[in-house]
Amino acid sequence: MRVDGRFAAITLRSVHRQEPPYKPLDHVVKGQSVWTHGEVSGTLVGVRSPAWALGLNVPGYHWHFLSDDRTVGGHVLDCRVREGRVQYQVCRDWLIKLDSVDVPVAPGRDLADLDRLLRLMRQRLALMQEVARCKWNACLPVTDAQRERELLHSVVERGRGKGLDPELVRSFFAAQLEAARLVQQAFRSMAGHGSK
Repeated sequence: MRVDGRFAAITLRSVHRQEPPYKPLDHVVKGQSVWTHGEVSGTLVGVRSPAWALGLNVPGYHWHFLSDDRTVGGHVLDCRVREGRVQYQVCRDWLIKLDSVDVPVAPGRDLADLDRLLRLMRQRLALMQEVARCKWNACLPVTDAQRERELLHSVVERGRGKGLDPELVRSFFAAQLEAARLVQQAFRSMAGHGSK
């Protein structure tokens, strides 16, 4: 998304330049600088990451600002738009490239496990258009909150029986459900069926 306009007020933040080895973001932001400017013209550029991106990115909206004169910029914490023009582009793909040399692998594991998991995730998502079609034909909504709660409870208990961290299992499968829901909703929207 992009917003070109005039801002009555905008509050920004930035962290100091980092050097390897890089610290986690939650440590870095403790030393961030925050400032507010009023009556400034410039451009907001933002992306929205879905809930299933948790761990890869921060879910929700993420905005950066640069003033027209290139003297003010940073991560946006708050703003009031006086006037502006909004543009957006819908992105249906998200490509993540990992250099296999730098990918940390848990002791006793190899990248084949990760490859298999990613392949299974792609296969599952590939079924979602047909799932959306079946739900539409049966007059069923995309979301079934009760079924999702039962499924999450079931996989958490199965994971617990295998010695897995319950919160990690819950968040992983919740992200898979969210991704499936988004694909189904997008398909129904493109097909003109709405996203109920």
